Amino acid sequence: ASVPPIYYGTASSLLATMRAMGMLTSMTIITVFLSVFMGRQPVTPETGPAFITAMRWSFMIFALMSLGGIACSLGRIAPRPHGR
Repeated sequence: ASVPPIYYGTASSLLATMRAMGMLTSMTIITVFLSVFMGRQPVTPETGPAFITAMRWSFMIFALMSLGGIACSLGRIAPRPHGR
């Protein structure tokens, strides 16, 4: 494990906090894009194109955020010494 047993509670609470922050960020991004593209209109067949546009922009932002997360994860992989 990456964390000594004495810090399991701290690591677990930090993980839960980061997951909650991720959900909050996702909902905020989607809400902002829906507000920008649709305003206060309900989702109906007439507002479908604006809804799809908002979802496409949201997914593009999420894809960029995912690429950033992948880059951060790859950055913490330590190179192995030659010969092993």
